Amino acid sequence: MGGDTAPVRIFERGQLKRLVCDAMRAGVEGNRAIALSVIETMGWEATDERVRDVAARVKDVTKRFR
Repeated sequence: MGGDTAPVRIFERGQLKRLVCDAMRAGVEGNRAIALSVIETMGWEATDERVRDVAARVKDVTKRFR
């Protein structure tokens, strides 16, 4: 029947926001660059799909900063 359409949680609550803030404090600019920094910090492989996914999540976080 109906499938679960909720986004997959790959970060603990508040973890992505902290990682984004850490990257920005270190001088990293741009959603893709921040996403790459987050991926490196998490120890993940930077596949195209993963970079796109994390960059979209980073974009949502940085929108809230404005």
